[in-house]
Amino acid sequence: GVDFREYQGTAPLSLWAVVGECTCVIPFLLAPWMPLAKQRFAFVDVASIHQVDEDMKERGIYGLGGFLKASKELRILWSPPYLTRLWCVFELAAYRMANPAGKIVLQPLFV
Repeated sequence: GVDFREYQGTAPLSLWAVVGECTCVIPFLLAPWMPLAKQRFAFVDVASIHQVDEDMKERGIYGLGGFLKASKELRILWSPPYLTRLWCVFELAAYRMANPAGKIVLQPLFV
């Protein structure tokens, strides 16, 4: 075999190497300004509303209406006991009141 560690010359830069590098680097640099994908944001109540500190929990609950009103869709991660929890029923009713035209999607947690 050939030992390249002792090679002292220069290798010519091929056209394909330049084109390949530009093809990979340019989209990466322009990605923030490319409207290829819709941005989606999610508000996860159990993660966004403090579950222990009562003062922070109260502030989170009072702010919930703004999130529900601005939302286009309420996606419910549904399981059989979902509607037995008062908090879940409240959240569903609050969404319907705050956003009457909003879409409600039930996504089962099981298959």
